[in-house]
Amino acid sequence: MTTAEEQTSVVPRDGGVNLGRTSTHRIETTLRSLREQRGEVSTGRVLTLIVSVRSEEDLESVVHGANEASREHPARVIVVVHDRTTDEVYLDAELYVGGDAGAAEIILMRLHGELADHADSVVTPLLLPDTPVVVWWPFTSPRNPAGDSLGALASRRITDSFSDAAAGKGTKAIFRRRIGYTPGDSDLVWSRITPWRGLLASALDQRADDTVTSVEITGPSEDPAVDIAAGWLAT
Repeated sequence: MTTAEEQTSVVPRDGGVNLGRTSTHRIETTLRSLREQRGEVSTGRVLTLIVSVRSEEDLESVVHGANEASREHPARVIVVVHDRTTDEVYLDAELYVGGDAGAAEIILMRLHGELADHADSVVTPLLLPDTPVVVWWPFTSPRNPAGDSLGALASRRITDSFSDAAAGKGTKAIFRRRIGYTPGDSDLVWSRITPWRGLLASALDQRADDTVTSVEITGPSEDPAVDIAAGWLAT
């Protein structure tokens, strides 16, 4: 998948394997070798999680979050970094199996040059067969996640309106998500108010005979969770 001359090197780094100027075929064969060496199997993975980011800012926290999620849902995690700062076309990768990767196989891929615009072609050979595909945009996400080339591969697409600078703030962010909504889209803003919804539902259950005539919700104007909560109460 790269037009640059392939010069693949395998260098252990922080418990992982670093593949420079590599290919999807080399990534897959190296993963297979790592699993055999460490007695790991891929049949226990229940999904493929693709994480799409535009830069390496906060990359460590993103990988950590995906890794933590995989402890409950063992997965192959493919982190795609889109690097459009160069005209040279090539692919770098870091692979982690077992150890700090927990219950996941983590593939950290950096797509350079025009390759960054063809992430779907790069990740497709690495998807686990017969398992769901989930795509997560921790920061900037497309207006129509299902229409995105990566989103089209997935049955579930996860965005975060609060962290997406391109989406705007507050009501504007939620409106942007609404007009591009397709069944299978989820936003982490909804997940963040789950504890609050549980507390409120429990409180109202204790006053089941009372009638609620009005509700006032206050919160930061830039937080779309305020509008999400209001919409939930209005339904």
